[in-house]
Amino acid sequence: MWIVPIKGDSIVSKDGTDYIVDSYNNFKASGPAVLIEQEGKVTPIYFVDIQSVNGVNVEFNNQSKVLEALGKFKRKIHLPQKHDKIIVKGSEDYIKVANLKLHSKSLGLSRGLLVIGEDGEAYSLQLIQTIKRPVGDSFFDRKKFLKFYDDYIGHKD
Repeated sequence: MWIVPIKGDSIVSKDGTDYIVDSYNNFKASGPAVLIEQEGKVTPIYFVDIQSVNGVNVEFNNQSKVLEALGKFKRKIHLPQKHDKIIVKGSEDYIKVANLKLHSKSLGLSRGLLVIGEDGEAYSLQLIQTIKRPVGDSFFDRKKFLKFYDDYIGHKD
């Protein structure tokens, strides 16, 4: 399952240190990172250095630049996953999700987390109107989804 750390998540770095995520930052040269504030100092923790999120071990996917949960990951609202279908603003047709892409210089760092459709197009989270999941609950509240993943939306039009 593809995940990204959000504000309030508990993470453990590969050196075994526990942190609470304060925010996400896409503009670090070494890749995507979450920001941690400790004793008045803000420190980036790069995704590649994260061992677990909320007690679930994760692995950094170097191609998509997101984390893959290596166990059951509970979240109020999940990101689109492979084989989910989305409808984006301006379309009435479902697009099958092929991948996610974060921190992409070629697609634009300011675009945030992108959903790559099987049609080869990249869609920002803010374009998603609905998600249809092949397994589980397909209820989708766009307003809550965008608020939940606010740090990952990228530049808002």
